[in-house]
Parts: sequence; structure tokens; C-alpha cells
Amino acid sequence: MTDQYKTIQSPASAEFKEKGSKFIAQVFPVQSREEAEQKLAEVKKEYYDATHNCSAFKVGIGDDAVYHYDDDGEPSGTAGQPIYQAITDADLTDVLIVVTRYFGGTKLGTGGLIRAYSKAATQAIEATKIITKRLAEKLTVRTTYDDISQVMRSLDEVEGKILSQDYGADITLQVAVRKSLANQFTERLTDLTAGRIEFG
Repeated sequence: MTDQYKTIQSPASAEFKEKGSKFIAQVFPVQSREEAEQKLAEVKKEYYDATHNCSAFKVGIGDDAVYHYDDDGEPSGTAGQPIYQAITDADLTDVLIVVTRYFGGTKLGTGGLIRAYSKAATQAIEATKIITKRLAEKLTVRTTYDDISQVMRSLDEVEGKILSQDYGADITLQVAVRKSLANQFTERLTDLTAGRIEFG
């Protein structure tokens, strides 16, 4: 199971002209379909006078991934799909790309449109920084003061993080562990403490 994915660090943009038509590509990090649709609506409002605001987004990974692309009036398959292809070629997710076109009077033809929208999307991706993120699983760990050193050592081994801690009669920790290592973490601690630790 993969628990890491590539996305972009921050918004970026790129623009160029092709036979008089102006293409403005913008890329945004997004966490959900709703956020992507809201951001797209904002761009369309800002560039209300544009000939087209074509777009594509992808959020999530694996079987949970959601994607959508839109030609916004351009001939079918000439805009949204090439933009989405740029996202998949870069192996990205949690990203929205909007390419705004101001028509310059000369038709580009099907091949020309595909190339232009693909180029615009790719240039926007190249203008930002690509980062790798990891999926984490949040766990509640209840332990005794005697076993806390084992918990800390095991957490270090899987590069886990403590989110919060509560010291009472026992110790309760909220931790985040890489999804692919969560089972290893809990099984190891159960073995080391002979089952004294509780997970929630």
C-alpha cells in the first residue's frame, strides 16, 4: 500500500501567446472536489471576459482518487483532457489547473489547441515546487510511566509524531504514524509491553 504522494507546494502561473491567443495557466493546491470547484468559480469570476476557462483537477490517491476535467466550450477533448494529462504525467494529486484563453482571432485547430493547453498546464506545474507528502494514521496510545520509554523508542523507529499528551495516573498520547507502518508500530509495542498498552 502506498502512503505517499506528490502534490504542489503553492499556487503558480504561466502565460504565453499562440497565434494571437493568450493562454494564462494557474495551478492551485486543493484538498477536495468542493475546494477545487470553489477555486475554479473564483477564477471564472476574475476572468469573466475570457473566451474560455478550461480546467482539470485531481484529489486523493489510489481507489479514493477523484478527478474531473472541462473543455468550457472548446471542441471536445482539446482542453480539459490535455490539462488533466499534464497532471497525470507529473504524477500529481490534490491539484487544480485552470487555463484561461483569450481568443486572438486565428483558429488553432484541434492539434494546435491540444498542444497549447498541454503546454500551458505543463508550464504552470514547472513554475511551482513539487513536494512529497505522506498519509498518516492517528492513534491514541494509553501507557504506564514504566512503558513510556518503549513507546518513545518505537515512535522514533517509525518516524512518528506526538500530537498531544496527557499525563495523569497513566499517560495518554495522540500520535501520528505513517499509514504503511501503523500496524508494525502497534504490534511491536504490544510485544514489547506484553500487551499492557492500549490503542484507540
